[in-house]
Amino acid sequence: NTGVMVPKVVDRSVQLDLTPSMGVSVTIDGAETRPVASGAVLRLDGKAHSLSFTCTVCTPVQREVAAGDKDETLVVKVPIKPATLVIEGPANTTYLVVEHPELSVRTGANTIPLGGKYEPITVKQLPSGRTVGVRLESGTSVPATF
Repeated sequence: NTGVMVPKVVDRSVQLDLTPSMGVSVTIDGAETRPVASGAVLRLDGKAHSLSFTCTVCTPVQREVAAGDKDETLVVKVPIKPATLVIEGPANTTYLVVEHPELSVRTGANTIPLGGKYEPITVKQLPSGRTVGVRLESGTSVPATF
């Protein structure tokens, strides 16, 4: 016996609570990247780890897991990139997004938050009542022409 202390190998689980719940990849310490879904469990040792979460239409999110030996749940919201709605029409008119009346939109570029990669919306011109249907796509610009 040389008297060398062998460090105890800690194996802990980190359960993921992800939004969006599917289609997300995690990179652990900049090395291994793999697909994960909400509820997935990562097996980590006791050291501190850096986790990076992303998806094809998301803005990447970096999360640090502190050193330790306790199992934990990591809540991660990976934001989906917004779409840009470009309203082409008279500037002196009022426009609204039928599905999202709380959003303020006007002639020109408007940033629209999305819940997924695509979202079909209807833009309505007031007072004429004319509507234009468009399909928004995360990270892209879509015109609505009146």
